[in-house]
Amino acid sequence: NVDFSNLKDGTYIGSYIGTESNLRDTTVEVVISSGSVSSIRILKGAIDDAGAAQEIGKGKTAYDLFDAVLSKKSMQVDLISGATLTSKTHLKALEQALLQAQHEE
Repeated sequence: NVDFSNLKDGTYIGSYIGTESNLRDTTVEVVISSGSVSSIRILKGAIDDAGAAQEIGKGKTAYDLFDAVLSKKSMQVDLISGATLTSKTHLKALEQALLQAQHEE
């Protein structure tokens, strides 16, 4: 579990290997400022060649998932219907980055 009240300032990279074919591999960059998430950027995953977020289902992007996580201060959020695996890989990459932020000295 991520302790959202114990995040250390800095920039953290989280990655998750999605499948054997690497189709859903995901990497995100999370910036923590003043103990809170100030930005999340998808470096690899559901983005186009220009780096813009792609719709992954029902008009939503992975950033909608990230917004839900930050709003609830929990990784336990509803996945995007029709994009279950893509949703999970993006959430796992975010979780990996946040766990690094939580444990940094």
